[in-house]
Amino acid sequence: MKRSLRYILLLAGIFLGCGHLWLALKAMFVFRNDEPTSTWYFIIVGPLSTLPAVVVACLWPKIGGGWLIFGSVLSFFFAMASLQADRNLHDIIWYFTAYSAPMLILGLGTIFCSTNDENDVNMRSREQPD
Repeated sequence: MKRSLRYILLLAGIFLGCGHLWLALKAMFVFRNDEPTSTWYFIIVGPLSTLPAVVVACLWPKIGGGWLIFGSVLSFFFAMASLQADRNLHDIIWYFTAYSAPMLILGLGTIFCSTNDENDVNMRSREQPD
């Protein structure tokens, strides 16, 4: 069950990472010269780092999961900073559901799967007779 959940998260992370990468690259090519730095930080920390974080999470789940969670929170803060004075609820919800929430869910799921794997190994080592 846990192994299948890990593969599902990996597949979802690859698809989400490719989608985020595509959106980030399109956004970077249409940025103006006077684009706020918070918008650049939002793109780099959030959508542009999703796919590398998922790849790292395949090899080192805790590091990749932490990267996804940290990137999710930081990208949301940078997105709110880039909105400046014209914040409304619709934009806040859109940024959260399109970028931050999927990264947060992937990160939490990855860490959950890795801690369960470690708990299983610890339980098996205690059950084996010496």
